[in-house]
Amino acid sequence: MYAMLVKFKIFSTISTFTPLVSTSADVYPLPPPTTLVGALSYPYVKHKHGNIETYNGTSSSIILLNKIVYASAGVPLDAIFTISKAIERTYQQVYMRKAHWKRLDMAYTISIRPVIYIDEIYGLYIIKEEALELVKYAYGIIRIGRKESLVSVNNVIIRPVNEIIVTNKRCLTKFYFPLTIARSWGRENIDGAVYEMPVLNVDNFSRSEPKLDKFVVPLPYSIKPIDVVLNENGVIIKINGLYIPIPRGVIYA
Repeated sequence: MYAMLVKFKIFSTISTFTPLVSTSADVYPLPPPTTLVGALSYPYVKHKHGNIETYNGTSSSIILLNKIVYASAGVPLDAIFTISKAIERTYQQVYMRKAHWKRLDMAYTISIRPVIYIDEIYGLYIIKEEALELVKYAYGIIRIGRKESLVSVNNVIIRPVNEIIVTNKRCLTKFYFPLTIARSWGRENIDGAVYEMPVLNVDNFSRSEPKLDKFVVPLPYSIKPIDVVLNENGVIIKINGLYIPIPRGVIYA
């Protein structure tokens, strides 16, 4: 297994909405695993398969599920990101009854949605050895989440996972991690909070019911990183000076 750390420069707000909601959607503080895979799949699928958005009736991002075993997002330890509100013109026709689809005056509405402001963000991908070609495609990522959330890639770092595992069970981090790998972690709702986010499951790239898992996620406005102590289900990797907790199981996936 290899750890691929991608450093993004953000040119606009980041908005990754919670599943199964429309105009009143809340946002995750950081992009969930499925969003990170979707960001990488765009340049990969475009080069390999052309301009397709679906693959065998599912999202074309599903093509990468046999190459990526884990994904997480984070920010630099000294970074403080903020959350605010934005007024948007929102397309709603697809959510309406078919009887109203011909009403162009009802196609859009006004919604007030939360947005995340941040300058830089990291994406961590744990990839299989045979998927090392993903490194070159990582430089082609131009958005995270919505098409309006534009980014560029400043750097991509690749390391064998077994060479960057540290023996410590405790670290300071601003990357999210599964709740199940933590024995204890920081101050709830101050340094971080528990969110249910979609995981890398086939159902999350189709029209099935979302498959969610609980993650400890750094919070906007938090000055201090999360002080996490891992249990036997987790390990810590150090890459580019950053300590990142990951599930032990992904090393042997």
